[in-house]
Amino acid sequence: MEEYITLFSLSGILGIGATLSQVLRSLNKLKEKYKSYQLVKQFTPTQLIQYFNQEKKTNIQVFVSGELISQKPLASKFPLIWSQKIIYDLYNNNIKKLKKITSQGVTQISIADSKFQVDILRSTNFNCQASLTHIQDIFYPKRLSIFQRITNFILRTVNQARSEKIPFRGFSIGLLEREYGILAGDSYVIYGEIFFDKYLNKLFLQNPKHILRDKRQLLRFIETQIRYKNFQIIILLMAIFFLIYYFSKNFKKVIFKLIRHRQIYKLKKLRGLKHILINNFECQNCYQQPKNIIHLPCKHMVFCQSCKQELNISKCPICKQKIEELVEIYIT
Repeated sequence: MEEYITLFSLSGILGIGATLSQVLRSLNKLKEKYKSYQLVKQFTPTQLIQYFNQEKKTNIQVFVSGELISQKPLASKFPLIWSQKIIYDLYNNNIKKLKKITSQGVTQISIADSKFQVDILRSTNFNCQASLTHIQDIFYPKRLSIFQRITNFILRTVNQARSEKIPFRGFSIGLLEREYGILAGDSYVIYGEIFFDKYLNKLFLQNPKHILRDKRQLLRFIETQIRYKNFQIIILLMAIFFLIYYFSKNFKKVIFKLIRHRQIYKLKKLRGLKHILINNFECQNCYQQPKNIIHLPCKHMVFCQSCKQELNISKCPICKQKIEELVEIYIT
């Protein structure tokens, strides 16, 4: 049993060690990203134009802040740049069950201030979860079947009659559509690489990575990830120390047990040899006297002197060869 525990401890140490190294690598990447985001400046479109003209550059990684605008925003309760709809099955005791999630966004989007704007060439996988606003809830009622109404009535009646209520989830009575989105005309911060076209005097942002309410929101998100990774490292180190302790403890037990088994095996081997030697000198008929008669020509020694006289055999009981002569030996 200790062998299995030791093997499990060793494999656990190796597995946790590999996981810990992976966590440390991702933590270092997060810290580097956090430092780089802290150094990245935040501009408005007008400030970006001035920066490109002064520095004679054509591209830069920055946070750009301003109002999100679109020529054709999504039609909703409010004009939206991005819409995410979550549809739930709603039960009569207000329990929701997720049914599906749909998302859509406008094709043309820009971030602008009072003078200039940055045209955004948006990809489909940009991260906007941190900036979504709850727009509205729409409820689509659903009529219960006759069987569901009868069952609801019976269960409600039973619940009212008993002091202890029976847990009852109820039947689906409708669909709840909850909409989240990015409002057109609201102020946001977008992180990405800005390109400056000198001939058109236009700014372009290709594939934005994050749409945020402010720069600090992204830094707080990374800080949360760093704290989680640090906590994960502490847990993994505790697990490694625990497994090392039990591995060393059981490893000593296993080594001592193997040494004891080796010694016992040697003793058993000696005892077995002694047993074999003693048995080889017992008469195979009476098992009391030592055998001392040799059969010739086969040279087998089987019986003692007294048994040989009683049995009066002519063939060797071992090889069935005819006995021509008997030789008595004396053991001292």
